[in-house]
Amino acid sequence: MSPGSRVVRHVAAKFEFKSPSVHSFHVDMIAHTRTNQVVADSSSKTSDDSEIKEIEKSCYKDLLSVVKGIAAAKGINYTNVINMTALRCMSMELPESEEEMMKIPHVTRANYEKYGEALLDVTKRYADQKLGNIYMTTVVQWDHMLP
Repeated sequence: MSPGSRVVRHVAAKFEFKSPSVHSFHVDMIAHTRTNQVVADSSSKTSDDSEIKEIEKSCYKDLLSVVKGIAAAKGINYTNVINMTALRCMSMELPESEEEMMKIPHVTRANYEKYGEALLDVTKRYADQKLGNIYMTTVVQWDHMLP
């Protein structure tokens, strides 16, 4: 076998993943024998990191859109609805419950009671996306670790 080549044994696995929110998914996996496969390098991690950053960026845009909609309906400036730092933290932390949302800096009880559910709808959606991305990345990495 040449350097960098590997043989992957046939392995069957069944994974079921359920997030605290509404969505769940099921993946059946079968790894087949492969040769001349090079182990994943740091470039795949960079790719995964950039995908997560894209999820966070999209979440921030959607959160901002929700806040701007609320502000427009109330006839106020969107920065008066909630602290923009709180939105940035939400897009990175992706809270899925009231308890998690209340741990975000600058989120007050009053903010949560007025706007929390609308913001949680966005963060839950992106949390599912991020978890799915991390899960699939982990599955691929496991595949690379098989002897």
